[in-house]
Amino acid sequence: MSGPSHELHTLFLQGIHDASADLPLSLVLAGLGDTWSAAHEMGMTHGTTIHEIGGLCARDCATLMWGFCLHFGIDPAGHETRLAAPCEGWPRQLHFAMQALSEETLRCGGDLSRVDWAAAEASAAESRMRYCGDQKSDEMKRSAVLTAAVLGKQARETIPK
Repeated sequence: MSGPSHELHTLFLQGIHDASADLPLSLVLAGLGDTWSAAHEMGMTHGTTIHEIGGLCARDCATLMWGFCLHFGIDPAGHETRLAAPCEGWPRQLHFAMQALSEETLRCGGDLSRVDWAAAEASAAESRMRYCGDQKSDEMKRSAVLTAAVLGKQARETIPK
């Protein structure tokens, strides 16, 4: 049987969990679920205050995408209105928008004037939908199937023959 770990990173994480670390830290939990409940279930609410952060405004998203482009040596001038369109202000969706734009820009040799924006937006939307589906609990998935079955039956019954 082994005793408690004395590894620095383990002690640090335990200090955050126990709220015994007197450090100015913020723990950020991001996802589709109820942040307060998720934090409470993980036992991460000891002595902490939970602050919910909503989505980013369109201007902030565009600023982040602009910086992303410049970081990778891509000139985004003239494409400002399209940069953050696929993300709707949510950070995880912004990630998918950046990823899709990166892939499409690489395909075009770094020239944004040749980017197929519809393809980039479709790729970001596909990643977003896959992510949202992965976040659903088994109960949510079963509920969606049952709801579709009930609505499908009602639609078949109301369509005149």
